[in-house]
Amino acid sequence: FTVQLEKHIQSNVTLATQMKENGFADIPTEYDQEGTYRIYRDLLEEAKSHLLLHNANGEQIQRNIDIAKDVPVRLIHGLQDEDIPWQSSLDLSKQLTC
Repeated sequence: FTVQLEKHIQSNVTLATQMKENGFADIPTEYDQEGTYRIYRDLLEEAKSHLLLHNANGEQIQRNIDIAKDVPVRLIHGLQDEDIPWQSSLDLSKQLTC
């Protein structure tokens, strides 16, 4: 998810400039009273060591995530989510193995 988020920030001149100058970018959202959520450069950098769906270049990878067989996994994702596409949850579900 963070690879896609970083690409979004880099593709937007305002957000990319804010990230470069301040070490964070304020992403517009309808889910916060202030209308934005702040993403820090440190978060994006640290997240690269925890990638599940894509490598650091944004290429999709095949990796099975081991989940104990006695632990159910339920993914709930709204189809009208404007911040993170619901297809991201579908991609994650394809990577889970039980």
